[in-house]
Amino acid sequence: MASNDTAVASLDAIVTDFLSTWSTTTTILLVTLLTILIYPLLTAKDPDVHPYILARQSTPSPIRHPGKSAVYRALDVPHSYPLKSGLGVKDANSPKWSPGRKGDVRDILRQAARGPEDQAGGGFDASKAGKLLTVLGSEKVVEKGIAEVTEQVNAVGWWLKKQEGVGRCAVYLSNSVELLVLVFAAAFYDFSVVLIPPALAEEEVNSLLVQAKADVLVTEAGALNVDGALGASSSIKTVVLVAKGSSGHMNFDEPTSESRAGKQVVMWNTLTDLAKAQGESTRDALPVDNETSVKPLLTFVSNGSGYKLVEFTSDNLVAGISGLNATVGRGQNIGPTDTLLPTTSLTDPYTLTWVLTGIFTSASIALNSVAGEDVDLEATTASISPTILVSAPATIKNFLSNAIKSGLGPAGFRRFVQSNSLVAGNMPAKHAPAQFHPLSKVRLVLIGQPVWQKTRLTSEELDELRLRLGARIGYALTAPEVAGAVAQTNIQDYRNKGNVVSVGPPVGSVEIHMVGEEESVSSSTPQGKIVVRGPAVAGGNVELNGLARIAEDNTVSLV
Repeated sequence: MASNDTAVASLDAIVTDFLSTWSTTTTILLVTLLTILIYPLLTAKDPDVHPYILARQSTPSPIRHPGKSAVYRALDVPHSYPLKSGLGVKDANSPKWSPGRKGDVRDILRQAARGPEDQAGGGFDASKAGKLLTVLGSEKVVEKGIAEVTEQVNAVGWWLKKQEGVGRCAVYLSNSVELLVLVFAAAFYDFSVVLIPPALAEEEVNSLLVQAKADVLVTEAGALNVDGALGASSSIKTVVLVAKGSSGHMNFDEPTSESRAGKQVVMWNTLTDLAKAQGESTRDALPVDNETSVKPLLTFVSNGSGYKLVEFTSDNLVAGISGLNATVGRGQNIGPTDTLLPTTSLTDPYTLTWVLTGIFTSASIALNSVAGEDVDLEATTASISPTILVSAPATIKNFLSNAIKSGLGPAGFRRFVQSNSLVAGNMPAKHAPAQFHPLSKVRLVLIGQPVWQKTRLTSEELDELRLRLGARIGYALTAPEVAGAVAQTNIQDYRNKGNVVSVGPPVGSVEIHMVGEEESVSSSTPQGKIVVRGPAVAGGNVELNGLARIAEDNTVSLV
């Protein structure tokens, strides 16, 4: 009993001595320690994607051939199963759980006109259909509904088919509604379009026109010497001029004296007014026609040493859309609440495929004539607040440089918390870079990395971009012959791999393997040139002119 009294007395003495030294500093230290220990337990949540998925992001084939690595596919497309190649178009009265038709380019406009699926009442909700927005300067935005776009598609398609012998239409336009109208008009009215990159020297444009072998040229009024174009390409019989903005009231119909006989110059507004007068410009998309196929879309794509004319079939484009759409994932689906803004040219297959994906999923598309590989991102978005950006590495590098200088994004303790959240696999709550900043609503940034281009973004730079914008990133490897992407990072993979150029696993519409020396391609992390196969590839397969490596997590890293 005495020993118990002694123990209690000793304990009482210890407690008394401890409390006698208690102070405000002790209280602060105790509260801080408890906060550090308890706060993570109260706020902890599961990562956005399971770590096992990030540990092995693609599936290698069980066998390989000499001089080649194993074949790698996206996780959701196992080997022996067909690659993604269809839109899954659901026609009226089709069963709710049916996979839908494969579809073609024409179904993209039809689906856009119907609007997204109404999950509650069934059917489609046309009131939520997306819009096409034309950004004019820093203050004006012109809005067109899908019905108005369809009206122009029918008008232009009817007028061009009325001209004798029209098989190909060359398009030399900046990012615009008219360019997309011509893409859909070609699909519905049985002719091909040849897309020519904007802002080229006149001599280069004339050279590409000769290669295009087009019967019709559509260009912006004043952007090109019409007589020079007619003289360079003997196949062109008709030139259609698009007048934009303040030039809309002007008439350029009359050819100059140097124009050759038998050729005509007509304004875009003239032909649409004529179609309207004759009742040919209806606002209804043409019905499904399974008896006819869509003519190929051709585009001049930069390959580092010049421009290569690539021919994409409708199946290529549809497969590219299917592959890219699958990379977005559940919970981040593109839909009616989104506005997609491309800062790169629509002649780029990656950009065009994302824009067609946006139209198909009822997102609004914002088009700015200022587009290219290196543009001022903040100036481009000054008059509109997009939620999705499609951009280029050089543009992002410049934005990051300016953002660091200006202090855009979180700082201090907030940056520490958000950085730790990304390390834990969670996207932090949206932080507006600045009040009324045009990039404050961006939730997804999609960056196309041409295989030949030396300007590249490291994993460290992508991590910095996530922190500055509070947005998810899709960094994709692109190639001239591939509709969509070859590979693209998982938008929920927030890991910072350091000074590594990682472009993610292959998308679901292609499969890839490495070719090279046996010693290099037979290792657990094979290295060599990438060979791409699949329905999204023009011609079925292509070998890319650039070295890459398969990392331990089965993603592609550029060397």
